[in-house]
Amino acid sequence: MNNQLLVLLECWSAAAGVLHSLLLHCSPCSTDGRGMAEEDPNAPHGLRPTINDYPFANDGLLIWDALKQWVSAYVTHYYPNSSVVESDKELQEWWKEICTVFHGDKKDEPWWPTLRTQQDLIDIITTIIWVASGHHAAVNFGQYAYAGYFPNKPTIARTKMPSEDPSDQE
Repeated sequence: MNNQLLVLLECWSAAAGVLHSLLLHCSPCSTDGRGMAEEDPNAPHGLRPTINDYPFANDGLLIWDALKQWVSAYVTHYYPNSSVVESDKELQEWWKEICTVFHGDKKDEPWWPTLRTQQDLIDIITTIIWVASGHHAAVNFGQYAYAGYFPNKPTIARTKMPSEDPSDQE
């Protein structure tokens, strides 16, 4: 597993707190769980946003569906049935490591999904990709407007910030 994924999982685990649940980070669950969408079998994604102009749900569900479609094709190609998922020792050890090492503080929680079927693997991988891409972008890309302006977030400041008031100078 590459170091970037390890760092992502460690940060994710540290920031998640006691209400953390892996599958609650997926787009459909997160919008539904916050009352921002309602289940609707006639809607394109099985969910109908409660606010028509809600870009996180509208755009996020499109991205989620594309990710899930790609992951589904990949998983069903390499894992043609559930017995192959269960018998893949490396895959099972990878999942065990995520649940017990990267999330050591949460290893005994009852909400961890099991990894026994193709659908389990599809849901887990889609969620991890979603959190590292669409969800991350939605919650973090807006930071540049604040932190990109140097006086708001200087990387180093050894003297006082410049001021037009002469009494503030040393």
